[in-house]
Amino acid sequence: MLFMLLPLILMIWLPESPRYLVLHGKEDEAKRVLSSLTELSPEDEDIRREFLLIKNTLLHMASGGVGETFRMGHYRYVHRTVLAILLQVMQQFTGVNLFIQYLGSMFFMQLKYLPQKGLLLASCCSTAFFLASLIAVVGIDRLWGRRTLTIFGASGMCVCMIVLAVMAYVDTQRAYYVMTAFLFVYCVFFSIGWQGMSWLWAVELVPLSIRGPANAAATAANWLANFVVVMATPAMFLNITYKTYLVFMVTNFCIVPTIYFFYPETGYRSLEEVDLLFSEASKSK
Repeated sequence: MLFMLLPLILMIWLPESPRYLVLHGKEDEAKRVLSSLTELSPEDEDIRREFLLIKNTLLHMASGGVGETFRMGHYRYVHRTVLAILLQVMQQFTGVNLFIQYLGSMFFMQLKYLPQKGLLLASCCSTAFFLASLIAVVGIDRLWGRRTLTIFGASGMCVCMIVLAVMAYVDTQRAYYVMTAFLFVYCVFFSIGWQGMSWLWAVELVPLSIRGPANAAATAANWLANFVVVMATPAMFLNITYKTYLVFMVTNFCIVPTIYFFYPETGYRSLEEVDLLFSEASKSK
């Protein structure tokens, strides 16, 4: 309960979105929020330009709806919806729920730890998830951007899966210690590259007019992929044992070129600039 109350209290000091304020006719307040984000005067030319860009975009998007989600159009709506859906599916196909759902069981059934020690290691791994996610929070906008972090995370998880497969094949006590270490390393790579990234990036890829239905579809895809991974994993371990890790090694390997070739960087860009990015891609075709 305490952890639920803390963000609720902190939200009191969060300003409303400038786009929300413009939609509700609070234009002066929207300018003040933009000013506080950039440390410029509300009457500064850059603030005025940003405000007008937001206002014009919202007027243009007001004609959108659920039907627009699966139309190409000038802003490539269906293209962007597919990117958001695929991003959420890829997050699950990194194999993360192989560990989240079965981590305690893996420690004391596969790696032969005592149940109490296995649960302790599982809780430590969850702590590593949280601590590593702070790296992404600090660096996502200031240092690396979305593409770099997701490619870094998938590459690291791919290597971890190779090591886990080899050690599971070796099947010795020393190999179990190596697997334990790389389970923690995997958690770090996932947290840095993918824990919150698929949710953030999926939102940024789609325009305001279809954000609701597009991200509803993306979230549904995430849960469906989660279901597939969680239900398939026990059968995979039973039938192909250590090769299960190789399956997720392949999926992580495939994620890297997918991100590199098909996903634009949305960091350092406003929502309106992202729209322009896709509209220019449409013109080039």
